[in-house]
Amino acid sequence: MTRPPSAKASSTKTSAAKTSAENSATASAAANPPMPAASTASKSTAGKSPTGTPAAAGPASGTSGEPGADGAVTIWHNPECSTSRNVLAAIRAKGITPEIVLYLKTPPSRAALAAAVKAAGLTAGQAVRRKGGLFDELALADAGDGALLDAMAAHPALIERPFVFTAKGVRLCRPLERLQEILP
Repeated sequence: MTRPPSAKASSTKTSAAKTSAENSATASAAANPPMPAASTASKSTAGKSPTGTPAAAGPASGTSGEPGADGAVTIWHNPECSTSRNVLAAIRAKGITPEIVLYLKTPPSRAALAAAVKAAGLTAGQAVRRKGGLFDELALADAGDGALLDAMAAHPALIERPFVFTAKGVRLCRPLERLQEILP
């Protein structure tokens, strides 16, 4: 049975509009991934968008959508960094299985980064990594907080690490002892 021409045309327009909306939503999600989702299961978000408006681990079902919600612990982790590895080991030593966001592979959005910096009580200047040459290469020594956040969002290697999110707050756990302030 064939449809009347007007119904078929309407169906095609609806399908095209739906596809356009889906493509737009996908592009928007890729450009502005959410922050690390709170989770009690240990999982790496490598190859995925971080979570955490801190790619894309969006809010887990039943959480407030904030990293560290519902007693979960989230770490923006760089396995190449000894401080980050030590903080992760300290979290696990407390019997906690954190959500691990490999932020170099799945960087937070600028908004997620700004929210994390603010929640940690820092300025962008305090949260930027100055070691490694990229900071100097991009001539960021005199940059303001907005320019630093832009640079960190564009170059996640500029994000100092590790950031840890719990229900008690957010800390840039450098030095390691700062972790104790927010562990459950």
